[in-house]
Amino acid sequence: MSYEEISKVHKELGKLIEDSFELRRKIAREFATQKGIPLSDLASGNVDGKTMIEFNRHISNNLGGERAKNIPKDVGIEKFKIGNIPAEWISVPEANEEKVFYNLFGGGYIMGTLESRRWIPYHVSRVTNLRCLNIEYRLAPEYPFPAALEDSIESYKWLISKGFDPKKWRVSRWRISNLNSIKTKRGKIITSRSWSFDVTMGRSYSKWKIYY
Repeated sequence: MSYEEISKVHKELGKLIEDSFELRRKIAREFATQKGIPLSDLASGNVDGKTMIEFNRHISNNLGGERAKNIPKDVGIEKFKIGNIPAEWISVPEANEEKVFYNLFGGGYIMGTLESRRWIPYHVSRVTNLRCLNIEYRLAPEYPFPAALEDSIESYKWLISKGFDPKKWRVSRWRISNLNSIKTKRGKIITSRSWSFDVTMGRSYSKWKIYY
């Protein structure tokens, strides 16, 4: 469904999608010009893998950065580190300090930063009144599997060490056009797709092979 068709049903949503599409196209053209690569080659994937990853990261970081500029000034963004893992708390003024939404951002495990993935946790906090923990796990191919998984587990354990009750959490892994919701129970995280891990037993596995 095109944004024109969506606008007939929901004008504001259609405009938001249109603006996002136009900005994405502008960022893509800028990257193609800088690299001296035909935009058609980038769009069709007719470039080497390293360039394709760089292209996707460029769009992701710039598009996410532009969206983050629209986060209201009264939203709290507290940056810190969990060991060596960049992290941040995102919360609206009235957020419940005892409840947590643990955000594992999407991006195929090859792209994403705190700044470029701040928009969704902000909206989650606004709608749910939960504090959102956003982490910047290590990315492939520079840090192959299980680096991202290890960072996610370490951050999970950090939350427990700080006294947060797992019964008052929600953990989610965002993927393209899909949200995999996962619940915490008795020290475990259970997910339906990308990867799963059992903190108690220390076992892990991945169903994603690309770039690992």
